[in-house]
Amino acid sequence: MNSRTRNTILIGVLILSCPSLSFAEDTLPATKTELSTPTSLSYHELSSEPEETLSASALLISPEEATVLSRVFMDRIVASNVPYAMDAVGPYFPIRPSQRLKLQDDIAAQLEIAERGMGKPLGYVLVKQEAIGDLLVRLTFLERCQWDVIRWTLVFYRTPTTWVMTSVNFDVEIDGLFEDVETRN
Repeated sequence: MNSRTRNTILIGVLILSCPSLSFAEDTLPATKTELSTPTSLSYHELSSEPEETLSASALLISPEEATVLSRVFMDRIVASNVPYAMDAVGPYFPIRPSQRLKLQDDIAAQLEIAERGMGKPLGYVLVKQEAIGDLLVRLTFLERCQWDVIRWTLVFYRTPTTWVMTSVNFDVEIDGLFEDVETRN
């Protein structure tokens, strides 16, 4: 763990990088710098509930279908409709319903903060698709806002029967994207 403070909250098999998720209204971060502090959410760290088997309720047959689903998710995020975005990925994202609602509320709150400092969403671009063998696919999108961009990363894992979403991350740390370009040039 680096020198930044990290808050951990029960959310399932999800890692969500975004600003602090638990705060009073009068302590909301208002600047891009404050928005770049990641918070890690992991089911395994704080679970006091008995373990239960979680499974996806729908099937994604291929990484291409995961890409299509991710675009639907991003379309709805850019339309500022987080509940509708979460409805799209819900059947492919094996987390408890209570965790899903908490995540949905947290994303909505963080995007509201981001809009205050970055302006309204204008669209998105898929900037990177990466695979690790035939087990993992990571899709990186940039959400265009009036004055800045938000990086979104969605990861899918191939189980023995289907592809499932294992994480969704968003932050404003885009410098790493330029390092990839510099390496290719």
